[in-house]
Amino acid sequence: MEKLHKRNLIIVWCSVVALSLVSLMGYGFTVLAIRGIAILVVAGIISTIGCYLSIDDAKKVLILVFPPAIGTLLYSWVYGGNSIPYLANFVLLAMTTSYFMESVIIYFAVPFTVISVVFMIFSPETIAGSEYSMAGVVTRVFLFIVTAILLYFATKRGAGVVKKTEETLSIVQNNAKVANTISTNLNTTIHKSMSSVHALADGSSSVKSAASQMGQVVEDTANATVSVMDKINAATTEINRNHELAVSLDQGFQKVQSAVEKGNGGYSLTAENEEIVAIQQVDDTRFNLIGKKAGITTVFVRDEAEQELSLTVTVVQADKVANLGSGNYFKVPFEYNGTADESLKNLSTLTFEARFNIESLNGNDNGNARINTVMGIEKKFLLRVDVHKGGSNDEERFLQLAADDKGSIRYEGSTKIETNKWYDVAVVLDNSKSGSERIALYVNGVRETLQLSNGTPDDLKEINLTSDFYIGQSDGKRRLNGAISYARIWTKALSDQQISEQSGKLLSEDKDGMVANWLFNNGNGNTKTFVSLAGKSFEAEAANIVSSWKTDPILETSAPTE
Repeated sequence: MEKLHKRNLIIVWCSVVALSLVSLMGYGFTVLAIRGIAILVVAGIISTIGCYLSIDDAKKVLILVFPPAIGTLLYSWVYGGNSIPYLANFVLLAMTTSYFMESVIIYFAVPFTVISVVFMIFSPETIAGSEYSMAGVVTRVFLFIVTAILLYFATKRGAGVVKKTEETLSIVQNNAKVANTISTNLNTTIHKSMSSVHALADGSSSVKSAASQMGQVVEDTANATVSVMDKINAATTEINRNHELAVSLDQGFQKVQSAVEKGNGGYSLTAENEEIVAIQQVDDTRFNLIGKKAGITTVFVRDEAEQELSLTVTVVQADKVANLGSGNYFKVPFEYNGTADESLKNLSTLTFEARFNIESLNGNDNGNARINTVMGIEKKFLLRVDVHKGGSNDEERFLQLAADDKGSIRYEGSTKIETNKWYDVAVVLDNSKSGSERIALYVNGVRETLQLSNGTPDDLKEINLTSDFYIGQSDGKRRLNGAISYARIWTKALSDQQISEQSGKLLSEDKDGMVANWLFNNGNGNTKTFVSLAGKSFEAEAANIVSSWKTDPILETSAPTE
């Protein structure tokens, strides 16, 4: 038990260090950053003291997990709201289940639920971040309650299995004593002992199965867990998320969890038929599976000890794309292995491409300023749809590039953007050119006649993609209010010919200069994260789970291009 306490304490301190580094990178050596770090360190110290106190295990567990739980809430509150710290409490809840003590789960979950409800009423941003919605806050608290209930019953069942296993172990030990004292019955005794060993193995397997079931519940709700098992699960779910050819696993993810529980590291994935599924290894524990054509094949998961799991993978054609409506959008941090990509912080040559369908034009209510956002960074480099500057007809909207909030750099296209029509748009920033020639807008592969240009386009440089990049929203509102099929980013200036040739086409292969290529289709049904097929597999995470889908003719008429 002490070994388990110390392991969980290490997890607590790793979390403290990780959140502290995030604070320093985000706020520098400021009073605010130091205040947040201090809260985390104090919580870690209290947990450490509790770990080494001479008290019963149940009390020790509570002292180990409760201070960090309170610390995450205070940490988020200090920064004015952060959506990530609250998710760490799902990890703490999972830690309580590792002890197979039902009482511990109750003593932790019930008080924390009460505290969460108090914050939900008086400070909801502490739970779901500064851009919270009340529905999102309630959902997080509700999921915590449901997860606690499920883990309680799973733990209760697992404790029964453990008890049975201990009884079996006792039988093995007794048989061993008999073998040492009764030499005349040596063979019989050995046989009985081996039978008991088999029974023990069966019991241990049942314990593994129970732990795997609890792990499934936690993985579905606690995205902050950073164990190897979670990483493998994330890798397998990425099969289905965002390709024009959607991959589904016939045997589900339970077998993957079981394999990782028994694994020894050094994981590898191979496909029996690489013409159906291609495998891209991200790191030691993460893989992307890319559907290439419709069909069925077998994917083999192996570890360094040659343990193997085989999964039947079916590749089918996706038929719909994400419908964000007026309440959903994507945030892209452009992180690789948890760190912002330094190569994307000082750019002066860029190409954005996207395909969208606006269901309703935003009005002037609630500060929307008539803007339907496509993608980019507010006040820096933003592709959007709005009325012409100085225009009064709210029904006439045009593609725009806006570079700051005062319109100092603003370019407007000439093609009227209408509702319930699909458009393939692009913007190019070319550092090799000067003046207005540095900017080009495209609608459906055709270069636009620019209607307005203010300011000095030569000032468009050192664009930092890792800072507040969104798809489908800007300035905390101004949502796309429609559907999106794909979004692509390049660190090079595509030519008129290149834009024309690939406009309205799906790209499935990584290409030179391509930073990201998201295909927002319904291969995995309801999902929240879409993984880029290009570069470093950057993730576009939705504010809410995408559960609404829209038919796009591109999926019926256009095959993926190389």
